[in-house]
Amino acid sequence: LRGDGGCFHPTSGQRLVVSVGGHTAAIERSAQIVTARFSPRGYAVAIGGWTDSVELWSATSGELLRSFASPGGVGAFAFSEEGDLIAVGE
Repeated sequence: LRGDGGCFHPTSGQRLVVSVGGHTAAIERSAQIVTARFSPRGYAVAIGGWTDSVELWSATSGELLRSFASPGGVGAFAFSEEGDLIAVGE
C-alpha cells in the first residue's frame, strides 16, 4: 500500500500503521483487514475485509471518519479520481 506515505501491517491483520506528511497513525479494528487503499490525496485510508462495510479512516489521526455499508460483503472498492466518491461492490 503506497500513497504519499508508507504503510505497515503487522501479522495480526487488525492493525495498520500509516505514515503521511510527517504524521503517523495506528488504525485498529476488530475485524481482519483484507484490503486498504489511500485516497488520491493520501490523507484518508479506505479499509475493507471480513465485514459488510468499507471504513474510511484518517491517515493522520487514525480516527474512523465514516463507514459505508455493503450488504452481501465487500469484494472490491475504489476511490474516484478526485477522491470524493468511493465505489463499493461485492
